[in-house]
Amino acid sequence: GYRQILTASLSDQIEEMASRNIKMRFLLVPPWEEAYQLVYGSQDRVMSNYLKVFDAILFGSSSSANHCEVRFCDKPLFNDTDLVDADFITGPYMHNRDKHNKKISAQDFFTYELKRESGLHGLVKDEFTALWDECDTQLDWEKYRIISEKIHNSDLNDAEIQENIREAIVEISETQKEETISEVVPAKP
Repeated sequence: GYRQILTASLSDQIEEMASRNIKMRFLLVPPWEEAYQLVYGSQDRVMSNYLKVFDAILFGSSSSANHCEVRFCDKPLFNDTDLVDADFITGPYMHNRDKHNKKISAQDFFTYELKRESGLHGLVKDEFTALWDECDTQLDWEKYRIISEKIHNSDLNDAEIQENIREAIVEISETQKEETISEVVPAKP
């Protein structure tokens, strides 16, 4: 996703999943990427949402957060997609206005729950996998742990938080790039 508004509102559930070592993957288009700016412009004050999500994973993880992967994408996302068990919950990002010239918000979006046996499920999975595999960078949890403490002990604006978080982002190794989402969604028997 982009702004992490919905994901941040689920921080308690994310922390609980992290405490149970449930494998999670987050594909994010951060504010410093051109793809984000094409969709949202230079909208400020979104980094607090990123912090809520990342901190929930750290707080829930007893020793290491390595079971939770966060990759950063430089391409626009056209769907907001979550994977729950073997089902995708997905809906489009829409940037429209209603007949009274009010913006349509995330609460106005429609969503689909896609079961494993549907054709659309396969298309959504393939798109997510392609975007995931094309990512070159990811969050390094040990670096983030140090930077998170620094951020929380400082009075930083959104741009300064972005710069600090970028210090915790590392290149993805070739071995990691070869991994696919099939680890998360097993092949149909």
